[in-house]
Amino acid sequence: MPLLVMDGRQSRHKHPRVSVGLPVRNGGQLIGCAIESFLTQSFYDFELIISDNASTDQTESICRQFAAQDERVRYFRWNTNRGASANFNRVFDLARGEYFKWAAHDDWCASDYLERCVETLDKDPTIVLCQSRARLYSENNELLGTFGYPSGLASARPETRFRQILWRTKYPFIFFGLIPSRLLAQTKLLGRDTGSDRILLGELSLLGRIVEIPEPLFCSRQSFNERVLRNRLWWSPDNRRRLTLRTWRLTQGFSSLLLDSQLSPMTRYELILEVLARYGVRDAPRMGYDLLLAGRQLLSHHEFLEKSVRSSPAQN
Repeated sequence: MPLLVMDGRQSRHKHPRVSVGLPVRNGGQLIGCAIESFLTQSFYDFELIISDNASTDQTESICRQFAAQDERVRYFRWNTNRGASANFNRVFDLARGEYFKWAAHDDWCASDYLERCVETLDKDPTIVLCQSRARLYSENNELLGTFGYPSGLASARPETRFRQILWRTKYPFIFFGLIPSRLLAQTKLLGRDTGSDRILLGELSLLGRIVEIPEPLFCSRQSFNERVLRNRLWWSPDNRRRLTLRTWRLTQGFSSLLLDSQLSPMTRYELILEVLARYGVRDAPRMGYDLLLAGRQLLSHHEFLEKSVRSSPAQN
């Protein structure tokens, strides 16, 4: 039985300049606004790839309606919940464009967003990601603030860019910028651990410059809180069988990036020490809390096994 099905007319543009990947699960209340913000872009040569992660609300019917009306919309649907990381990676696997952008069902963009990002990337091959400043709104559409990114992300030095991701990049909005597909294909994409988006940004920072468009052309709604984003089962249902250890896995992930990088041995050594300082010193309480959660998980699993043994029939 197929896990993924597609609807909508095939686009005449088999090689669009831009692919926008929109992974979604149960986003029916807001996804219409997100889709319309792309279909009204001043830049026309793009495809919108929607991967529906087994939604149980009206998401499917809304997406199918858009796909029937506009050939640039390609709709896919998983039969079972595969988790956010698999769904995010899937839309990139399906992309055909020269440039790629992830989109969220609760975000939207100004009408000239794609045009401005494409112009920026076309002018400078050293850029690995282009994103505008971001406006953050509450669930009630109240403006909470406008956010930019550290200027050091545009440095010509990869170690400087990596340090900005490690120490100074607090808000995840930059993750939803426009990226050359050939460069994104060189990365490991998203892992199944919470925080793997931050590791991917670190990997991109080692490949090229990350630049900001000064106008706030990207808008995000605060409908997902930090607790949801840290939920290991939201990222991947397979995490039910794994210990959480979020901070420890971030430490390991960043360190592995550096060991596999083309940086000089001394630079790699210095940056790995900074990773250890970032998580092992500054976030030491979180590392301790991770161990506490892991202990509770192990205890819960042990108690479950004991109950299963007691309740099972006697074996001769």
